[in-house]
Amino acid sequence: MFINRRTNGYIHLTLAMFYAGSTVIAAKYIPPHITVFLSQIICLSIAIVFITPLMIIKEGNPFKKSYTSRCIGLMLLQGLCGIFLFRIFLLSGLTYTTATQAGILTSMTPAILALFSVIFLKEKITLPVCVGIFICISGIVFLNIGNITIQTSGKNSSIFGNILVLLAVIGEVLFTIFRKLQKSQDYSLTTTFYVMLFSLIMFLFAGWREIPTIVNQPLSLKQWLPFVYYGLFCSALGYIHWFSGIARVPIHIATGFSGIMPVTSVFLSVIILKERLIINYIIGLMLTLVGIYIITSYKKVKEISKGVYCVAITCLNFTKRE
Repeated sequence: MFINRRTNGYIHLTLAMFYAGSTVIAAKYIPPHITVFLSQIICLSIAIVFITPLMIIKEGNPFKKSYTSRCIGLMLLQGLCGIFLFRIFLLSGLTYTTATQAGILTSMTPAILALFSVIFLKEKITLPVCVGIFICISGIVFLNIGNITIQTSGKNSSIFGNILVLLAVIGEVLFTIFRKLQKSQDYSLTTTFYVMLFSLIMFLFAGWREIPTIVNQPLSLKQWLPFVYYGLFCSALGYIHWFSGIARVPIHIATGFSGIMPVTSVFLSVIILKERLIINYIIGLMLTLVGIYIITSYKKVKEISKGVYCVAITCLNFTKRE
């Protein structure tokens, strides 16, 4: 059966956001003696080993392509914000909060992206976008109801973990902003390769002293599985599907697919990690998704609002006649 270009893009975006949502689950299975820096050195190495032959076959030798200093700078910033800082904050946050809450918090990406687009890209913000952002923030408030009391031991604080996850989301948003500022969108695999390579160098610089841990405390085959999944699916295939998807559909539609990420995280957290889904999580998730829909589909929302207004006026006039 023939699949048109846009439907093909939807499939790519769905897979990309599914892998992104499963990141918080894979991170929970990383052995506790493996630090954030070492875990990402392993995962990114696996991702680069996987993506390199695909890139060479499809786009040629990456080192024979010329990039301007501005383009290289933007790729460095993408690696810094979208991978290095994003994963440090996310993995650190997961030690204090649940995968369910982290998954819901990552759904704030479109709302923060809309806000940052106004600040950095000078895009105009509309009333529906403002309403959507407010609803998303309301969802975060509901998510944190019941987490106000911090454990006196100081070892666990859900609010502190949630703040770290939100900082990770900001890093992901800045990644998208810098990607938009990179005018040349050709050779997406090569760009992804460089972004991953730059971020791997950052992790190596920060955590090279921890590499002997693998030799001193060897991992079993089962313990290697989350690293392979994180590197192969969450990193390499996730980026490949994302860039393939946004090449086929408008960017505002692609952003709307990020709603799949929190749904995946929450669903897998309940099914695989056996986490309890309490009522404020459900309310927070629903509010966040409604806010995302308003932000990414404001034209449809505007049309629906006009329809509701017309029906209301008609009913009011009919009542007056009666």
